[in-house]
Amino acid sequence: NTLVWFSVLVLMADQLNKLGFIPWLSKIIAHSLGGFSWPIVLILLILFLFYSHYLFASATAHVSAMYAALLGVAVAAGAPPLFSALMLGF
Repeated sequence: NTLVWFSVLVLMADQLNKLGFIPWLSKIIAHSLGGFSWPIVLILLILFLFYSHYLFASATAHVSAMYAALLGVAVAAGAPPLFSALMLGF
């Protein structure tokens, strides 16, 4: 039973990516944070990642849908990739 529900949640997160919602959202975030320095951008992205988990039914769906997109925004803003990956992961 758990595997069935888990697969449905991961499929829903995958569909958000395929339909373009997550790339669209990351473009909106990247454009709105364009004028800030990378530490400010990274802090705002961490807060956004933390509070956006309320929009998802599971942590796995949340991470599989949002983590890579927000990490890409942080690296594009000039943040160190390893530091950004670890901070978003924590």
